[in-house]
Amino acid sequence: MTETFTLTFPVSPLVGQVLLAAIALALTTGIAFWVLKKVRPTPTSSNALTLLQAFALIFAPIWTLVLGGTLWNLWLLFTEGGSVLKEAQGLGIGALIAALLGSPFVVWGTILKQKTVDFQKEGHITDRINKAVEMLGAEKTVKEVVPGENGKDTSVERTVPNIEVRLGALLSLERIAQDSTRYDKGRDHVRVMEILCAYVRENAPASEAQMSLREKWVLWNKSTTPENQNANTDYFVKAHALKDVETLHRETNYASVKKWSTSLPKPRSDIQLAITIIGRRSASQKEIEAVWLAGESNENRWPFSVGFAEQDAAKDHLGTYQGYRLDLRHSNLQAIDFKDLDFAAARFDYSRLDAANLWRCHLIGCLFIETSFVGADFSQTKLHFSQAVLSNFEACSFNNTYLDDFSPIASEYGGAAFRNCRPDFGLGWMIAARNTFADASVKLLPDVERPKHWPDWELTEFHDNSFHTQYQKWLANPDAYTPPPPPHH
Repeated sequence: MTETFTLTFPVSPLVGQVLLAAIALALTTGIAFWVLKKVRPTPTSSNALTLLQAFALIFAPIWTLVLGGTLWNLWLLFTEGGSVLKEAQGLGIGALIAALLGSPFVVWGTILKQKTVDFQKEGHITDRINKAVEMLGAEKTVKEVVPGENGKDTSVERTVPNIEVRLGALLSLERIAQDSTRYDKGRDHVRVMEILCAYVRENAPASEAQMSLREKWVLWNKSTTPENQNANTDYFVKAHALKDVETLHRETNYASVKKWSTSLPKPRSDIQLAITIIGRRSASQKEIEAVWLAGESNENRWPFSVGFAEQDAAKDHLGTYQGYRLDLRHSNLQAIDFKDLDFAAARFDYSRLDAANLWRCHLIGCLFIETSFVGADFSQTKLHFSQAVLSNFEACSFNNTYLDDFSPIASEYGGAAFRNCRPDFGLGWMIAARNTFADASVKLLPDVERPKHWPDWELTEFHDNSFHTQYQKWLANPDAYTPPPPPHH
């Protein structure tokens, strides 16, 4: 048996009609607000201003009807017709009409006030950016004691970057980018990223990067002719204070390159902080970058997340990506810590990332042209859909590295170590693999022959047959290295 009951609200029909009208007005205003946000997105307008515009849009036809009705009844009143105003008692109807007629001006005044507030906010953010940029150029004078001409120490003054002030400026810019993302649809986020990237390029140019003796030797050989090879070799040996040619060969092998990469100095703290700030952007900030140039659409959302990059349709989206890309070209990023940072879609052309710590770094969809990674650690790095042209990966470590659709073209891998990954680099890899080290955990394409010096079983983590130990033995003397036999079970 079904029981029914009735709820009775103590309101008159007129009040009920007013409530229904108010609810209808609120709903239509909400719909108009949603339409304005989707159809006409304006990064500079706030939600409050858009809501006022939606309310004005819905109220405009109502106000037009009220204005027309009022004018018509005024005409009837003065022409002695049957006007509602003539039959109304008291001032209530007049006050109501006056309020309705004046409401557009109230709404317009509110919109103007909201615009004023928005302009003040924009001006405040601009002032914050200008102040932070000014602090990025802060310098200080330090005194140093140097030997004088007469053998006595002399005190001299030198201007150096004020690192403490610059660190504060970098953190201020990070906060500005975060606030911009939360409150004004990221209008200034990309500009802050451009400032940070420019700061890195200007304060750590690739021209100031250190070069290994092997790199100098390779460049020297490229500039000489075969006829003058011996004479030029002798000149190079003397110019670099080497004992003989044998010493030159020993100091330019892969083991020496690996050792050189571990001796690189740590980067300046402000450069490291700038890289860290760029790499720890939130998902909302990256969404803003995706629509920065292409406009807002579902096809141009941030396509570089790991889950998306592993999908079959990812390549098409990555190929049509038109959003903002981090620009770190021609930068000296030697020994920089990129661990757990996201630099997807970035450009590193002609940059130096030797000895960089790239543990779990997202480098999906990046472009590397003549980029140097000597001795870099790519453990668990995501390199989906990235391209490397004429780049140097000598003595690098690739452990559990994601290499799906990674396309290195005419690049060097000598002395590199691969483990638990699949370097499907095409036919060119057949030659390059001869100068690398790996074990049975590395899977090659069927038509790629495994080098004979690669152990045919998966090496252990510890003891004499650990991967690291065997790699160091091969690195020290590749020609004499013999892989260890598999353990007997």
